[in-house]
Order: sequence, then structure tokens, then C-alpha cells
Amino acid sequence: MARTEDGIVKLDESLDVITASLRSFIALSLQEDDKTWGEWIASIAGHVEVRCWEEKNCRNTGCPAYKSECGRCWLLVGSLCGCNQENGERPERRNCCDCEIYRANVCKDSLCEIHEQIITLVHNLRSRQLELKEMAIHDSLTGLKNRRFFDMYITHEVERVNRSMEPLVVMAIDVNDFKNINDAYGHIYGDRILKECAAILLKAIRGTDLLFRFGGDEFLIVMSRAGDHEAAVVLQRINDRLAAWNAIHEGDGPRISFSIGHSLLTHTRELHEVMSEADLRMYEDKRRWKALANQA
Repeated sequence: MARTEDGIVKLDESLDVITASLRSFIALSLQEDDKTWGEWIASIAGHVEVRCWEEKNCRNTGCPAYKSECGRCWLLVGSLCGCNQENGERPERRNCCDCEIYRANVCKDSLCEIHEQIITLVHNLRSRQLELKEMAIHDSLTGLKNRRFFDMYITHEVERVNRSMEPLVVMAIDVNDFKNINDAYGHIYGDRILKECAAILLKAIRGTDLLFRFGGDEFLIVMSRAGDHEAAVVLQRINDRLAAWNAIHEGDGPRISFSIGHSLLTHTRELHEVMSEADLRMYEDKRRWKALANQA
């Protein structure tokens, strides 16, 4: 009878641990606080008695599980990488649940295994959630932040400008003659040109600036705590990078050029006014470019 009561107490304790784990995960998900994700893993994971890198005398310091406080290689690595095998061969296992390290830590009793499966499921769901979040705010072709992220980001920047009275620069950029490039060389080549344009612009901006692919062949730069002088410096860097790229790729295909216009957001101006002005100046620059192209 005493053992039955002990069993009930242990069962209740185990269920409490599982409930607490799920409760903390739900709270974290509602907060969307990525910084505390590692803390959640540490708090619910408990002590790992058998660590992969210790058990197999692993020296792969690049492995995420190597000397990790979490110690759960099945969460940190996420696959049977085989990096700790002495002969370099991948183990003949279907998944991490078949691994002796996993079994030694998890398969002590049914409740322990259920708890670990919940942790693994939650971890995988959260990892997928973060992947989808990154996909939602990045342009798949260039890797730059996209317009969706701009819409979220600029709201905070407008608030900062209003508080600090420090202006920011919005710089609109359009790739000249991009439609003809696509028509003449094909869309695969056109995609390559867009990626090259993104690389040129990334090398020209400051570390504190943000570059967006705004759509099609349009890019946007937001320069916090900047004015006309800082915009002129970045514009010169862009022109220098463009000249260098065109010199290197002379004869390989069409030259790349940009039409660019910028405007200043201050606490006395509305964002839509600033965006419209940057666009207007960009189109004025494009008209000048077309006039020169027609004269050539």
C-alpha cells in the first residue's frame, strides 16, 4: 500500500512538472520573446546525465551540443550528424530516438519519456515558428528585409524621431532599365542582377542603416539619426561601388545604374509626405538618366 501511495505522489509530481513546462511555453509564445527561449529550455530540461560529447569523447567544438549546458543533442543538433563517431561513419539509426544517448537520458520510465517528447515537440514547433517568422520578413531572392518588415520597423522609427527630434533619411532606389535587362537576358539573369544590386547597396550603407527590397527592382534605405550630409556620403559610396562593379564586369552584360532620391523625416513631417518626396526625387533622377542615355 505504501508503494502505491508513493507511486501516486511521484505520478502527481511528474504531471506537475509537465504542466509547468507547458504553462511556461505558452507564456513564452504569447510574449514572442526570443531572448528567453534558451532560458526556457534550461528551466524545463532538467539535468542530462549522459552527454553525447562526453560519452563518445567528442572534440568537435563546432557542434552545437559540445559542452552545452542544455546537453540535449537531439534538440540542439536536430539530426544524427555523426560528428562524434571515431571512424567518421554515420550511425545506422532512423532518428535520434534510436540513439543510445537519448535512451539513456529519456527512457527511464514512461512519464519521463512522455515529458521529453513534449519538450522535443514544443522545441520543434518553436523552431519552425521562428523559421516562418524569418521567412515572412525577408525577401527570398536577395535575403534583404522586405516591405512587410519595413511597415513594422518604420512605425517605431517614426516614434523615435518624434521623441528624440533626430531626423532620419529615407532613400528610394530603382534599378535603371531593369525591364529591358529581363527581356534581353532572361529572368534568371535578371535575378542575378538584383542580387548583385543588393550586394552593392549593402556594402555602401552604414552599419546602422537598414536596406529593404521594396518590390520588383525597387530598394529602400532607412538611415537613422542622419541628415542630408550622411545621405550624400552614402550616395557617393553607392556610386563608387557601382563604378567598381561595372569596371569588373565590363563586356559581360549590361551596365548597372540606379536612380536615387532621398528625403528627411523630422518630427514636423508625416511619413507619407517623406516617402512621396523620396519617390519624386528618384523619378526626377531617372528622367535625367534617360535623357543622358538618349543622347549617348
